[in-house]
Amino acid sequence: MDSLNNDVNLNEDIPGSDVQCGLSGNSFKLPQKEEKGVFNISIFVVQVYSKCWFRAPNSSGAPKNDVELVKDLLKHRNVDEGGANAALYKFLGHLWYLNELMVPLSLFDSTIPPAEKQKFIKNMRNNKVFHSPISRPKLSAEECGELELANLFTSNSFQFFHILDIPHNFLDTDPSVWDNCEEYQTALRVVNALEVTNDVAERAIYITKLCSKKNELLVEFE
Repeated sequence: MDSLNNDVNLNEDIPGSDVQCGLSGNSFKLPQKEEKGVFNISIFVVQVYSKCWFRAPNSSGAPKNDVELVKDLLKHRNVDEGGANAALYKFLGHLWYLNELMVPLSLFDSTIPPAEKQKFIKNMRNNKVFHSPISRPKLSAEECGELELANLFTSNSFQFFHILDIPHNFLDTDPSVWDNCEEYQTALRVVNALEVTNDVAERAIYITKLCSKKNELLVEFE
């Protein structure tokens, strides 16, 4: 997979680039343009899409996952610049989990170290703002690629706890001991029960289309 993070010559660096496809017992060679498209899609699925797909249901990881997806797409420009830019353009309009109210989900992300969570808390207390929470930050791909989650926390982020009606006194303690804090565990159970709405909706649409296609095939073979 390391080779996929570098510039890739699809005809030289990938074994079997002159792939033969079998369909109904007949073999045929794909035209070069279609062949390149198949490889671009395959690399995108393996390198970028599959990771974010399986992580999507994790509510506490949503902010970090969104930032990492943008960074992965920026790297993917080395493989397929046009495809990566199209995905970036679309995804940058959906950075809902990076707003002031949603980014506190990261406080419950077990993959983020305690020292980083200390920065989150510090910014919540020191970065005082007097505007209404911004529903979606407007960031360029490059800005998002250099982004640190701590910089998204403001005093508005405290509203996260009020909206969900969960305790937040554990913020006064060191994040390294939160696993032993009953108040934190109570809040964690609430966060883990949250559904990532977009993911639920997209999976439902995908399953519906899949079932519809299956039914069409069944009717055709009958």
